[in-house]
Amino acid sequence: MIEIIKFYRIGDWIKNLGIVLIAWMLLPTYEANFLILSVFSVALLFSSAYSLNDYLDFTISGEDNQMSYLINKKKVNKMLIGLLCLFPSGFLFLLIYKNFDKMLLSLIFLFLFFIYSSTPFVFKKNLILRFLINIICIVVIPFLFVNMFISLVNLFFIIIFASHIFSTEIIHQVAHMDEDEKSGLNTLPMRIGIQSSLKMFIFTQLLLILFFSVILLNNFKDNSIFIITIVFSFFRILKILRIKKVVNVNFSKLRESLYGWQEGLFYLFYLLFLKFHLF
Repeated sequence: MIEIIKFYRIGDWIKNLGIVLIAWMLLPTYEANFLILSVFSVALLFSSAYSLNDYLDFTISGEDNQMSYLINKKKVNKMLIGLLCLFPSGFLFLLIYKNFDKMLLSLIFLFLFFIYSSTPFVFKKNLILRFLINIICIVVIPFLFVNMFISLVNLFFIIIFASHIFSTEIIHQVAHMDEDEKSGLNTLPMRIGIQSSLKMFIFTQLLLILFFSVILLNNFKDNSIFIITIVFSFFRILKILRIKKVVNVNFSKLRESLYGWQEGLFYLFYLLFLKFHLF
């Protein structure tokens, strides 16, 4: 079981399933079976994409990761590893082949992840496309997989999740500067430096605070849930401002301590309270 978790990098993406759950909570009606199928489907997509990303990083760039360990040290056949990466998405297609919308979203997702890592594209080397593809694949497609209703609230949540992915990706890039430089990637901290990247992080959070402050001033009653956004954005800014010397910071740990899952839980509880008229 542990090997499966490592192979499909479940620990790296499982928290992103919260986006699916919140998207489901924003639907007019709740169907438990639909939620279970949606979560399982997106989990299969993430399993294929994250493992395939590792596989391509190893086969193209020679990156030392889980795939290099299995192929070089465990002597597992490279073709078999590739098939195992594709297995979850193949199983997903068997589940949803009658649903055109979900099939289309799944194909777009896998295509974007493929060109993100594979030659001759390797779009993760492009500063802007790297951020854009991450946001589309981690936020937009999983959200639309569950909830395609057009509404301002849905748009606002997509903006919140996209901003969070953008911000955490900045910290991720800072944490992996040495590896990215060896791989020939063009990342934000390599382009503008660590301090300026952290300022970009703060600027993103300030924009969220400003945007949702205006939304609340315009209509507090219908948008009161976004107080949560403002509060957690403020906490993130404080966390970054506490950094005195970047050389003393473990940015990998910092990325995991930016209150993402805590903020998600607050949204879920708030939506549950609204659904059952608890306040």
